Amino acid sequence: MKYWTAGFGWSLLLAFFIIFFTMLQGAVTAYQTSTIDQAQQALNQIIAERETLTAYAIFTNNLYATWTLIVPIIGIFPFLVVMYNTGWIIGELSLAIGIHPTITISNIIVTMFVEVLAYIIMLGENIYLSFLTLTGGGARERLPYTLLSAILYVILLFIAAGIEISVIGA
Repeated sequence: MKYWTAGFGWSLLLAFFIIFFTMLQGAVTAYQTSTIDQAQQALNQIIAERETLTAYAIFTNNLYATWTLIVPIIGIFPFLVVMYNTGWIIGELSLAIGIHPTITISNIIVTMFVEVLAYIIMLGENIYLSFLTLTGGGARERLPYTLLSAILYVILLFIAAGIEISVIGA
């Protein structure tokens, strides 16, 4: 077995769509149901938190919020909750600044591509390993590549934290 297989490629594509639509669902729901006061409060809280943020804090927060992806099958569900809640905050911020969340989510995927890529790789690996486990299709042989994906995931999250702190500072 090799790292890049057709099944893994399809899992990565599926992971992208799952992340995008989960965040979008949370964002649109918040945008449509939150009050402007709630949205403004969320925006003020984010602005206040930005002043003390460090790249290390962003990295550890992102890693802590998504580490469950290491666990096949089960780890997907807490991750989806995190993505939905992230989308919710994005929806509130979109409401506060007057931009539709579809535009905001699209911009985030472009500007925070490295972070999103890290999530796609780990979710895709989880989906693929889960599929192999459930179908008896060579999950044991995939484990070294799963470790490689986990290492790549951590490295990408670290790089993304540096990018995010520089974007915040700009």
